Amino acid sequence: MDYRKSLLITVVISAFFLAGLSGCENDEQPADAYGQFSADTYLVSPEMGGLITSLNVRLGDTVEKGDTLALVDTTTLHLKWQELRTQMEKIPIQKSQVLSEKQVLESQLNTLRKEYKRTQNMFQSGAATQQQMDQIEGKLEEANRRLDTFKPRTELLNQEMDVLEEKIRQIEDQLHNAIVLAPVNGEISAVVTRQGEMASPGKPVVEIVAIQDIYLKVFVSENQLSQIKIGESVSVQFDEGNSIVKKEGRIRHIASKAEFTPQNIQTRENRVDLVYAVEIDVSNKDRKLKSGMPGDVTF
Repeated sequence: MDYRKSLLITVVISAFFLAGLSGCENDEQPADAYGQFSADTYLVSPEMGGLITSLNVRLGDTVEKGDTLALVDTTTLHLKWQELRTQMEKIPIQKSQVLSEKQVLESQLNTLRKEYKRTQNMFQSGAATQQQMDQIEGKLEEANRRLDTFKPRTELLNQEMDVLEEKIRQIEDQLHNAIVLAPVNGEISAVVTRQGEMASPGKPVVEIVAIQDIYLKVFVSENQLSQIKIGESVSVQFDEGNSIVKKEGRIRHIASKAEFTPQNIQTRENRVDLVYAVEIDVSNKDRKLKSGMPGDVTF
């Protein structure tokens, strides 16, 4: 009986010992720093004021950079644009008329030059009077003066064309500014203004979270700074249900100034009062990560 009892005790102790060793071997390496995932947020507002005639997104929608989010009323601008275009279309017609008048005058001027030469020959032979010479010279001078007016008239029309083109470009810029575009890829996290409300520059229409460009913000002690550097690859972990997911991250920023430990952030050394913020880029193409989720990192 004593031998069996002793053997049983030995087996039980061995089992507990082996279980303890197994548990130690399965323990994961503790994380070096803890924090929360964050994403850059963009408040998108129109560049011009007016009535919002169209709002193309809802809360939670995914958008790509350049997508149209909303439209501001452009009725007045379109009417002004059409008016300017009509004025521009008239200028080539006016220039054509000026050119036609110039050609007619040049033809008359050639005739007057011939008549002047003929009258001059007659005057030299005594067949024409001084009065006739004065008359033809007067006509010739008047025709030349009229001819000199065509150049400034053409230049004035060209200047008018340039002014109209500039005004049209300005209105087209305003028409472009009436379209509210997504500045980045992301997710609509808030719809601030509704269709039918008045928009104005600086007043947000929607809020976009750049969820694909998410990053983990953690805090490290001064002793840990020597272990890390910008651009270095690290291992990032986060919970997904009952499992732990690991992803590769890359350090994008290390604060140069220490700050007091935030109350909601743990550090490896609990007694450390001053810590340094570190931001780590993490790929989020699968969109599993959300802003505010907890995460940790191993350097």
